Amino acid sequence: MPSEKEIINQLAHLLEAHQFREVSLAKDNVKISFAKSQTKPAPAALAGEQLNPETHAENLFAPVGPQVAGKPISSPMMGIYYASPVPGAPPFVTIGAKVSVGQVVALIEAMKVFNEIVAIEEGIVISIEVTPGQVVKNGDTLMLIDAEPL
Repeated sequence: MPSEKEIINQLAHLLEAHQFREVSLAKDNVKISFAKSQTKPAPAALAGEQLNPETHAENLFAPVGPQVAGKPISSPMMGIYYASPVPGAPPFVTIGAKVSVGQVVALIEAMKVFNEIVAIEEGIVISIEVTPGQVVKNGDTLMLIDAEPL
């Protein structure tokens, strides 16, 4: 059985080698997650070396991307995110679009069923956090809505 340090090194290596944005491992009551910083790459990654979590912890545990204020629309399930009703069609919403309560803003495909994701607040889409075809988990933020009165 690999040691904790070996497991952490393997997760860090997976994050870098496969261009993953995030890598997680859960076992029993312990969960280890690494998220790639969007602001600067780890120096070891630039040099092509294996990432050492002890010396580059600031890169492994940095928040992913700039934090944007807004109310999230989150995925209620694990599945594949779709921004439009059919391939080639315009997306349900784009950044800057006004949305109303109950308006369909995305689809999540789970077990070959397409589930409509609707806005729960009125506002303007200020950020779309995922890309079409991306696998999302329950609770992942799909987009942010500025819920200021229109």
